Amino acid sequence: MACLRVSRGCCLTVIASVIIILQYVGLRLWHRQLMFDMDMRRLLDRTTWDVVTGRIPVDTESTETFESLAARHPELEAGGLWRPTDCRSRHHVALIVPYRQREHHLKLFLNHIHPFLQRHQLDYGIYIVDQALPTRFNRAMLMNIGYAEASKQANYSLKYSTLFGGVTALKTEHFKLVNGFSNIFFGWGGEDDDLWLRVEHRGLNVSRYPNDIARYTMLKHTRDPLNELNPKRKKLLRHSDERIDTDGLNSLQYELLKLEKRPLYTWLYVRIQE
Repeated sequence: MACLRVSRGCCLTVIASVIIILQYVGLRLWHRQLMFDMDMRRLLDRTTWDVVTGRIPVDTESTETFESLAARHPELEAGGLWRPTDCRSRHHVALIVPYRQREHHLKLFLNHIHPFLQRHQLDYGIYIVDQALPTRFNRAMLMNIGYAEASKQANYSLKYSTLFGGVTALKTEHFKLVNGFSNIFFGWGGEDDDLWLRVEHRGLNVSRYPNDIARYTMLKHTRDPLNELNPKRKKLLRHSDERIDTDGLNSLQYELLKLEKRPLYTWLYVRIQE
């Protein structure tokens, strides 16, 4: 028998290395009502408070290694995959993390995110998209690459993460509708605003959760010299609507150098050209 589990009123605290990239780690996590089929006949509408823990503390001083984290999570399948055993998830979720040179923050993120997602009974996988040097970091293109590769790995109904200054998610059909992210934002800044303009241009509505439902925490970091401020970002944004049909998923070009199903996540090592 499958089940439905709904979580309400839970405060979400997430590692900022993922939430705001830290220039090299980018992800948005969402906290939304989760629904599962019940006995294939009907959906239950009830609250299970066993997943509600209140505000989750972020241990920024953790010295966990990848090995110790993997030892604490034997329930994970290779590639950082997990699914509940007592219910069948209605949605499969891929968490895509654009990444470069933030190993400590990645460990902190993995330390918190696996227990959090499992409490919410998500059928999920974590994909770390690591950009090879020396090309300037392109977070938006890595998000597109993560989408493309995760779609090949499993039948995901992707709740694609975005950057609207908070906790936001796009379904697969909406991500395709806006043609994904732009691929031409190298360096820091602008790609999140460009995606917002794409969403607005396609007439999609954005729902926002209040602070007592979803929160995140920022980790301190320094600016990487290989991720300098993009001086062209404002000019590119002025012409966002002109590129939406030609710049994005349908123009994505990259070389997949390695794909490894590691114990805590799937690692995608990619090369892109500027």
